[in-house]
Amino acid sequence: MTHESFEDDLQCIRDAISGNPQAGEALEQLVKLVGNANRNPVTGAADGRELENDLRIRRSEDFYGEKANNRYFVAIDIDNFGKFNKVYGQDIGDLVLRTVEKVIRETVRENDSVNTQKSKHYHPHGEEFIVTYECQSLDGAIEAANRLRESVENKVIKRIKDNIKHDTGKEIKKPITISGGVTAYHPSVESEERAMKRADRYMQVAKTEGRNKVYCGEIDPLYEIKEKLYQPGILDDAASVIAGTLRTAKGKVGSKITKLYQKLFD
Repeated sequence: MTHESFEDDLQCIRDAISGNPQAGEALEQLVKLVGNANRNPVTGAADGRELENDLRIRRSEDFYGEKANNRYFVAIDIDNFGKFNKVYGQDIGDLVLRTVEKVIRETVRENDSVNTQKSKHYHPHGEEFIVTYECQSLDGAIEAANRLRESVENKVIKRIKDNIKHDTGKEIKKPITISGGVTAYHPSVESEERAMKRADRYMQVAKTEGRNKVYCGEIDPLYEIKEKLYQPGILDDAASVIAGTLRTAKGKVGSKITKLYQKLFD
């Protein structure tokens, strides 16, 4: 059932019970409960269950060939959110989530490079968001994702810095930023889940390469090399080796300084 058909059926029920105030009140309470069932408890945005429902509807549209090849997924993650939560506390962290969600919502609606009626954002959990775009090209989806990134960087802190100072007594000067991964969805050869996982991998590349960035592996000829290089453990092992070598070198220098000191003053 699509959202439109649900609303039509709901209106028919309202009309049928219009003469019974108690039934009408009960119906509206039920509609409110249903509406809140698929919402993120912190931000009120559509959650993972709503995403699954919408994808189910889109599968039926894809079956009939309605613009199936013009869909794109953007996986978004707030940069350094865990550290931010530790410094400022969960209440301020929730304020950041709500403000980021609002900026994303506003920017998706105002974006003239995508079909705003067919584009939607979701907040499945934590500091992760997903945006589905319908537009004419991958370049358009990347441009739209970059607008999101710039809007979050430029607007979020301006809206909440006074609240943070009032509640915590701490100044915050660095902007809140996001990293994003953009991918095209190819319904004839893959599932939506596969495409979203790819967008998530692209987002991880954006974070590894410095954060506050939008990345798309489909336009990067080095992506396959980067994906292997950035796997957990590879760079960590190399860094451990380097750190161990430096510690050994420092130890040798310290030992020689100690011996020299002893010769001079013994």
